[in-house]
Amino acid sequence: MKAYRERRKSPRIQVDGEMLLDVRSQDFIKANTINISSSGIHFMSAVAIPLFRELEITLTINHVSKNRNIEEIKCHSVVVRCEPKGSKWFDVALFFIDIPKESKMCIEKYIEHKVGAKKTVC
Repeated sequence: MKAYRERRKSPRIQVDGEMLLDVRSQDFIKANTINISSSGIHFMSAVAIPLFRELEITLTINHVSKNRNIEEIKCHSVVVRCEPKGSKWFDVALFFIDIPKESKMCIEKYIEHKVGAKKTVC
């Protein structure tokens, strides 16, 4: 059997929680987050989002720094996957096409912190 080789440039980490996607309108899309990397996010949504639609999104993640609790990340993204999952959900993936350097670094630190915490627990 041939070994699986990861093709992603950025490591991903599983996350549990809800997020609100601000799609630059009066509507917010509520979603259950599955995983995140510094290049994109994967989530389950009750709303279908058309492929290749560009979105301005706002994510809120717990900050690793001791002097701050949360970090709000705003970035420009594009829908690269939206597939039905059962009768009520859609499996959606966004690729970040314009993310501030500081926000990307914040996500990377968050991932490093979570990976380190998992290693410590085991």
